[in-house]
Amino acid sequence: MIATIPWYVKPVYGLISDFVPLFGRRRKSYLVLTSGLAALSGSMLAFVADHNLLGARLFVTLMGLGLAFTDVRSTP
Repeated sequence: MIATIPWYVKPVYGLISDFVPLFGRRRKSYLVLTSGLAALSGSMLAFVADHNLLGARLFVTLMGLGLAFTDVRSTP
């Protein structure tokens, strides 16, 4: 249930990316940053052998956050 929270607040991500530019860009910088976060979290889950339950939940939630943020559609 914790890992699905980033998907429920997805409209907030759209507002953040629309109104708060990051590194001079509105959406591209967020796309690169959150894609990297999802990739790093997935890599940590895949390649680090010693996980406790809290660590696995954290990485799955961060990966969900990155994926949900990149799924926000832009309006032309």
